[in-house]
Amino acid sequence: MNIEILEMEFADQGNAVLMNYRSGDLLVGTVTISWDEIAAHGFLHQFYVRPEFESQGVREQLAQGAIKNLWERGFHRVFLYEMESARKAVRFWFEMGFAPVSPDGWEVPGSAAVFMAEIDGGAVAVL
Repeated sequence: MNIEILEMEFADQGNAVLMNYRSGDLLVGTVTISWDEIAAHGFLHQFYVRPEFESQGVREQLAQGAIKNLWERGFHRVFLYEMESARKAVRFWFEMGFAPVSPDGWEVPGSAAVFMAEIDGGAVAVL
């Protein structure tokens, strides 16, 4: 399995990177990362791994690859939204070192929660 990285540029959102995790020709996981250079932090979006590959460590490898990519771009903090009802996903992000936060002035969609992690050396630092 390997991770392919596709650079993208969105006119209304700045820069973003699509990371696809493949097993041969089969797409088994994907995540989009973006960043805010003024606020100096990154974001994880649209994180998905096929359920049959979750137990093979693909979720962890894809998340770590995205976090490392942000670190290499000079960012030391990463945020993501997750639906509070998605208990399995929330537990995964806790296990990855993310913690819930309440950033002032952010519009949080519906019943989502905001999670944040500090990045140190390309990996999540213990908060």
